[in-house]
Amino acid sequence: MTNQVATYPTDEQLARWKNRADERGMSLSQWVSHMVEGGQKKFEIEVTPDETSSELREQRNQLRRERDRARKRATELERQLFNDERQEIIDFVQQSPGVDQAAVHQQIIETASDRVPDQLDSLEGRKLVKRDGVYYPMEDA
Repeated sequence: MTNQVATYPTDEQLARWKNRADERGMSLSQWVSHMVEGGQKKFEIEVTPDETSSELREQRNQLRRERDRARKRATELERQLFNDERQEIIDFVQQSPGVDQAAVHQQIIETASDRVPDQLDSLEGRKLVKRDGVYYPMEDA
């Protein structure tokens, strides 16, 4: 023998219930009955977190230290990169004393192709992103 029980869900609840019943190939009445029965099963409500708050704080602090080290290293590499460019100018002027600015520009233009791959490698992943052999600014990634 079956009996009828009334419930008064909101429009949102009813739509959600119908979707879930359809997903399981059940009528709405069958689904509600199964959910009510399932809700009466004995189970533990208490949830034990995977990690304690202090463990999570320690992980956060460790990640911050790693981030700070990475930022420091990136700054050092950028400084080194700029110093390499300056060093190229110094070396050229030392090899050609009395050279004018136009000649320095020309030297930088002529030797840039030797330095560009290293510069791109140092910028990739920090300031630039490479997709399909093409470079984009990091914020467009």
